[in-house]
Amino acid sequence: MVIGNGYAYNSKAFPQPPLDWKDFFDREKFPGKRGIRNSPSMNLEYALMADGVAPDKVYEVLATPEGVDRAFAQFDKIKDLLQFWESGAQPIEWLASNNVAMSTGYNGRAVMAKREGKPIEFVWKNHLVNMDGWAMVKGSPYKDKINDIFKIVNDPQNQAKFSSLMPYGPSNTKAAESLTPEMLKELPAADNIKDAAFYSDTFG
Repeated sequence: MVIGNGYAYNSKAFPQPPLDWKDFFDREKFPGKRGIRNSPSMNLEYALMADGVAPDKVYEVLATPEGVDRAFAQFDKIKDLLQFWESGAQPIEWLASNNVAMSTGYNGRAVMAKREGKPIEFVWKNHLVNMDGWAMVKGSPYKDKINDIFKIVNDPQNQAKFSSLMPYGPSNTKAAESLTPEMLKELPAADNIKDAAFYSDTFG
């Protein structure tokens, strides 16, 4: 499963929509509270991209003390607006209730909320992509059965069905071939990941 980590906003909050991470940190153009996860993981990456660091250079910059300071300097600009979330459901709840104007979060939850009629939009530009995977304990006596499960969950048709119901991307690239353009617009796949950054847990 491929997950898009970015930010969403209440579409009724602003006359013009925010487009990128620079806008997330622009309190003058886009006033209001911001929700962020209560962890430096991913937040520092977002801050560096807001400060102009290219997605493919984020971890190179973040590997230096100066890079970390540079990221925190971005948050200093909006620190009085920050509200920290602990679970993936909170950003959507806050956005729908106008508790915050923007919040970092997961693409799947934002898209599902929009499908339900909530005024929530997800910003795809420079979002972070990461994946959930499967593993087997070495020496497991259930190796054959586990491999059967792996075959089922990695089957492109099964992954396409999952992505059509729950808007996270398929890890099997062949699955995307059977998804409609409308579906792909809601997923971390195809055009939506052309300018994405790929998450590393080095700093997680």
